[in-house]
Amino acid sequence: MEITVIKEWEAFLNAVKPIGEAANAIPLFAFNPNKADILELMKRSKNIIPHLSSIKYLGGAFESVVDEHIEDPFLRNWVNLLCFLISGLTRNETNAAAMATLFRDWFKPNA
Repeated sequence: MEITVIKEWEAFLNAVKPIGEAANAIPLFAFNPNKADILELMKRSKNIIPHLSSIKYLGGAFESVVDEHIEDPFLRNWVNLLCFLISGLTRNETNAAAMATLFRDWFKPNA
């Protein structure tokens, strides 16, 4: 069982990495999380095209990413705790772009 949870965590981190890279590819002022307009984003950032599959997560809560990749209750609670420590909110209230960027950096080898 432990190996399965470790693999689940590693798969989650691998899924989060491209979302964090997408968030970093978009100029901060180009993204309005309340109105994600892909055409406007593409006009403002030439680096966005490689990240199109991750854009759907950037304007929403981190919970959607968690729900797609984590089933283990401990891991779900761990992510919820990390979200709370960073934002003061649960994973269903914490911005996915912000958390994906942080997770991408926190869990790099030798970080």
